[in-house]
Formats: sequence, structure tokens, C-alpha cells
Amino acid sequence: MATATEQLLQATARAVSGKQAVGGLGGCAFSVAVAALAQSHKGMLLCLTPGPETAEDIALDLEALAPGVTCLIAPVMDENNPDKQAVWVSVLSRITHLSGPAALLAPAASLIESLPSPAEIKAGNLSLKPGNTLKLDALFRKLVDAGLERVEQVDGAGQFARRGGIVDIFPPSLGNPVRLELFGDEIESVRAFDVETQRSFESLPDGTAFPLVPVEGGRDGMLLDYLDKPATIAVEPEQVAERLTTLASFSEDPARHKRIQAAHKLTVSAIALSENEADNNLQCATPVSLGEGYEGVAKLLAPLLDGGLTCLLFCGAEAELRPAREGISAQGLKEGRNLHLLKGDVEGGRVLPTLGYAVLSLHELLGRARRRVHYDKPDETELRDVMEDFVELEPGDYVVHLQHGIARFRGMETLQREGKPGEFLALEFADHVVLHVPATNADVVQKYIGMRGMVPKLSKFNTQAWSERKLRAQHSVLKLATEMLEVQAIRAQEAGHACRPDGPEVAEFLAACPFRDTPDQAKSTISIRRDLESRKPMDRLLCGDVGYGKTELAMRAAFKMVLEGRQVAVLVPTTVLAQQHYLTFSERMGSFPVIVDLLSRFRTAGEQRKTIEALAEGKVDIVIGTHRLLSEDVQFKNLGLVVIDEEQRFGVEHKERLKQMRQTVDLLTLSATPIPRTLHQALLGLRDISNLTTPPLSRLSVLTRLMHWNDRELADAIQHELARDGQVFFVHNKVYDIEIIAERVQRLCPEAKVEIGHGQMPEGQLENVMLRFMNREVDVLVCTTIIESGIDVRTANTMIIDQAQNFGLSDLHQLRG
Repeated sequence: MATATEQLLQATARAVSGKQAVGGLGGCAFSVAVAALAQSHKGMLLCLTPGPETAEDIALDLEALAPGVTCLIAPVMDENNPDKQAVWVSVLSRITHLSGPAALLAPAASLIESLPSPAEIKAGNLSLKPGNTLKLDALFRKLVDAGLERVEQVDGAGQFARRGGIVDIFPPSLGNPVRLELFGDEIESVRAFDVETQRSFESLPDGTAFPLVPVEGGRDGMLLDYLDKPATIAVEPEQVAERLTTLASFSEDPARHKRIQAAHKLTVSAIALSENEADNNLQCATPVSLGEGYEGVAKLLAPLLDGGLTCLLFCGAEAELRPAREGISAQGLKEGRNLHLLKGDVEGGRVLPTLGYAVLSLHELLGRARRRVHYDKPDETELRDVMEDFVELEPGDYVVHLQHGIARFRGMETLQREGKPGEFLALEFADHVVLHVPATNADVVQKYIGMRGMVPKLSKFNTQAWSERKLRAQHSVLKLATEMLEVQAIRAQEAGHACRPDGPEVAEFLAACPFRDTPDQAKSTISIRRDLESRKPMDRLLCGDVGYGKTELAMRAAFKMVLEGRQVAVLVPTTVLAQQHYLTFSERMGSFPVIVDLLSRFRTAGEQRKTIEALAEGKVDIVIGTHRLLSEDVQFKNLGLVVIDEEQRFGVEHKERLKQMRQTVDLLTLSATPIPRTLHQALLGLRDISNLTTPPLSRLSVLTRLMHWNDRELADAIQHELARDGQVFFVHNKVYDIEIIAERVQRLCPEAKVEIGHGQMPEGQLENVMLRFMNREVDVLVCTTIIESGIDVRTANTMIIDQAQNFGLSDLHQLRG
């Protein structure tokens, strides 16, 4: 029996069958029409859109409406983009090998692209099948002609390598590289492999073809050459036609433009058609959010259901279906013949009375629409990804030799040993003593990981000093291990509080997030929820770059704990960050009955006293503060969760209080750059770990320039940022002359409001400066690294770091984030 979504698409296909134009559509109704035609058509459906944004929106809708339809987006890329050819070759190759229902979403600009002809793509396909004979010289020439580089080991796209009877190839158009295992000239196996581990993980089907097109090949083809009489639909045809006309004015081939214009078959438009074509208009109405939670959703659904419409309510991720069903059920509505709660996202829900359906988004009905983004299916995250930065060595890195101590890694050198060449690690110790360690003994050398910003002292070679330091470290480790065992023993003996499964309140809170979760966020949300619903106290480390969504996950955990009637403490290293978290938590919890308060130097003594009293009486649900939260006079009525942001930044005097706090409550630690001890605990299983490695949709790559001080270029950089209504961080990490630097910056940009911020300023003065900067009353903030602890000023998009050579790599990474 057809599903409710399939019945909708069948009804839509019947409604538009035989028509040249359909009007009155809008929102997701466009996507419904595209999905219906793609589902009913046996071959490829070509969908023309005004631009790439519309194509992306429809593609995201199709994931929910027609998961059985293969969806491709024709790329629109800058002429100078180095990935342009690889992306196009990948799309064209997939088009030629597709079977079953498929939709090609083509922005107007993609139709006039000059592309390799189908004959070139076919001739360039590299077909590899076990049992076939392979001439390596011819293969390598073909790879070089296609722009691939021969290397010792494949670690990125556009490379190939040979090691004995193994050939590794990574065409830019493939997601994973390919490994050929040869016996002489015969192919024994064809497998995909992981560039990180260099291990094969999947055998590829016999006859798999890989697209390779010579870099210097012709460009006489066009997209329509790859489509054999496709069904064609144009979304917003007026805009498509206008765009094509504009592009035609730049074209030197009028015949090509004429062919494109002839491709239109069916057009769908938001504009209602004229009276003589009124029968082709589909009634389409926009539901209005009542903004009253599930009660408002029920009020909107009831008349639609009573009117005989079938309502398809898309709820988001799989995890959001259960709480959504509970929320709907609590309002007296039950899922059944006319009401269907479905997994997936659609944007721009619409009521379609002509078809007898309403296609709706739960997030929109709750008044909390969010931005969406398509992510490729993520690979399983392993702990090796977390440790990657700590094991890869670059020349100049500090390392530790097991017997001889701390040295500087100078690189790999090839030396003669017993008459044979060999690879050696060159390690420089104090007094310029260099030790060469055979690569076969590399296990005695590890990357040095110390406190942030501290440059280690090189060890003297062949002395007892290193042995003595190791002995002292062993005693410290033993003490730490004893403390950890005490805490773990208490946590194992005393069962923690097990939260109830998520209900409709949690579903509402998740829906209120303005962004779609990244794959890592979705996975981490499930892990944290399982921890909180377990009787075992949670102790989880959440790693992720600044801006990757750690705070959002912490707020979800806090909200779930508040629903249990328990309190949450959020501990941060600086007063400025405490204020920022307070504003973020307050805004996020604003639509829910949650009391959020702040305990830091931002508050007067009287305000702090009232907050402490309210905590003891249970009148505050979530408190955010600095080390002030660790004071003896701060008592909680029913503490359930402690969130610690950058735990390593708290001093030794705070560790004992933290140890007491973590014995029986759930603990969530957030960190952008976890210290080795924290990572080691996670690797040993003493702490659970989650990683946020997928950047959010709006995150762009950071442009970094290395230069000497130049007044003109610095002034240009600051003025450029101010001209786009932004702000500037100027980091100078020496307090004694920071005022001189600030005066110099002021002379460079007299029109800018410049202020100073550093940790040695009088109490309260720094906080006032940071608040003025966050409120955009300051244009340029000349400051020390006090800003690096996760402070988020969205309008500050330029950072100048003075004397960058004096910073550690982890410090620069944190500042850059």
C-alpha cells in the first residue's frame, strides 16, 4: 500500500498531467510538483531554477518528500575555482550511469556552461575490473593528462601513487580514493580506502568506472547533451527566462541559447495564471503559526482535518518524532488516516485544498523555523580523529624522547647506515646536539604537549636531569590517579539521577534551535541524552572548535535537567564569557519557564547575595558564573548538572571543589583544545567523549596572512572591516606597552573608536570595556589573549595578532576560531 507521501505525489502528478503551465504555487508546493514528476517519470527530470539557492532548497525538500528519487544539482561555480572541473565531471559521470527516478536541479546559469562532450566523458572513464590486464605506463599517462600528481603516498584528492604491486588513485571527482592490488599486470582487487589510516574498507563493484577528463580537453558540450529527451519543469519561469536572456547577451553561440529556450515543457509559478488558464491554478495557502506551542499546532490542524484534508506534518530528525507524537497526542489529536507525522524537513509548508492535502513543517508551526543544510552522510568518528593533531609532527615541533627528554624535531633525513640508506628523525637537544633516531624506532619519540602558551626548555643530552624529572612526574601521576580512583569509586557506588525520556517540552526546545543540527551535533545530542537517562552519573567531554555548537548542546542538557526539577551550574573561566553565556542562555530559554541567573563580578555584592539565597532555596534553575560558583557560601538545593567550559583554565585552588562537585552529579565538560590529561582520560574510558568536527552552514574558511608590521596595510585592513560595519580585535600580548600600541593604532585610523583590554586592569574596568565592545560602542579593541576563551562577537570579523611568533600553535588556533 502506498504511503501518505506517495499518495500525495500521485495526486499531484495527476493534477499537472498534460498541462503546459501551473500557477498559484509557493513554498514547498514547488518541491511537491518536482517530486511528483520525478517519481512518475521513468527517466531523468530536468528542473530549471532561477539560481542555486532555489535548487538547494528543492533538493532538501526532496530528501523528505521523495527519498527514492536520486537528486543531483548542476554546479554554478566561479570560472577560477580550481574544483570546478572535478565537480562537473563527477555530476556528468553520475548522469550517464543513473537508473531509476532522478531529478537534475539545474540553475539557469548551468545550462550555458561549456563542458566536455559526452564522448570525452565516455572516453575518459577508467574502467577497472578484477581479472583485467592493466598497462601501468598507459594508466599513469592518462592520470597525469587528467591533472593528477604522482606522489609517494596518497593523502588528498588529485594524487596517485605506486608501491610495488599496489596502485592508489584519488580522482578529484570521487569521495574516496581507490586501491588496485596487482599480480603482475593483472588486477586482483579494486577497493576503496581511507586516506587517514591507509586501510582498505570496501570492495567496489565489478566494472566500476571512474571519470577522468584531460585538463587540456575540449569544451564543446553542454548540459543538455547528456539528457535524452528529459521531462522538463521550470520553477518560476519568468525569473528563469530573465536569467537566460541576460546570459545569452554574453554568449557567442545563439544556436545554443535557442536550444535551451526550447527545453521548457512544464512551468510552475507562484503567480496565478490568467482567467483563460484559471483551471491550471492550484489552490495554495500559507498556514499561519499561532506561536502557542503544541496547543497552537492543534488549533491549526483541527479545522484542516475536519475539512477532510490529509495533513502531512514533517517533524525533522528521527529523534524528534516521539516527542512530537506525545505533544500532538496531549492536545487530543491522534496520528491516523488523516494525520501523519513524518521524518524529514520541508520549508515553506502549504495547504493544498485542490489536492486534498496539507504539507506542513512542525518547526514552522511552532514558530521556530530554522535554517537547513545538506550534509553528506558522515563517517563514524573515531578517537584517532581527536588525537590527530597530537601525533602528526612538523619540523619545528617539540618532541619527547623516552630516554633523553625534550627536543626539537628538525625533520626527516636520509642517512647511510651500514652501507644502506635509511630514514631518520633528526632531534635537536640543548647546546645544538642533534640525535638521529631510525624511523623504525619512532615509537620512542612522541609529540610534546604542554601548557598553552609555554615554550619548553630543551633537555641536555645524556644527563640525569631528565630521569629526575620523570621520577617527579611519576609521583604526581600517582597522586592524580589516587584522586581519580576515589572520585570514580564514589560515582560507581552512588547511583545518579536518571532523567525521564524526552517529552513534548524537549521537542519544542529542540525545534526552537534556529539551525539544523550538523551530523556531529545530532550524534552528540543522542549520546548526552542517553547519559542523562542512565543511573550512572554522566562524565562526558565535548570537543569542538569555537562556533561549532558546543553551547547549544550544553543548553539542551541543562533544559532536560531543569525539567527534572534539578538545578544546573555552568562554570566558565572569565567574567566576560560568563556574561555572554548568561545572555545566550537567557535568550534561548526565554520562551520557557526557566529561571537563569548570573554570579560574577558583573553583579554587585547585594545582587550576588540574592542569587546565592535563591540558589539555596531552589528558586534559580540555571546559574552561570566564574570561580565564584566554587566558593563555600554557594550552596544548591538540588544540583543535578555541572557544565564546565574549558576546565583546564581553572587554578589549582579550584580543583578540590570541582572534585567534590563531580562526585554525584552529571558532568559535561566543553573544550575547544582539550589538555592531554583530559584526552587521556577519555581514551582510557574514564570519561566519555563526543566530537563536533562538522562546521556549521554559515562558517566560511578563515583567510590568514603573515606579514611584517606595515602601517599602510594595517590601516587598510582596519578601514576595510569598519567600512563593512564590522569590528576589529588587535591582539598585543604585552601589558607594559599596550597603551603605546593602542595610540599607534589610533593614529592609523583616527576615525575609529579604539580602547584597551587586558587582565591587569582594575576590577570591573575590563568587563565594562568588553561590554562596550560587545555592544558595538568600540570599533577596535587592543587587547591581550583574554579574548580567547570562546568569546563570540559576531561583528568582529578581523583579527590582527601582533608578534605572532611569540604564541603557541594552540593559542593561535583558539584565537583564529
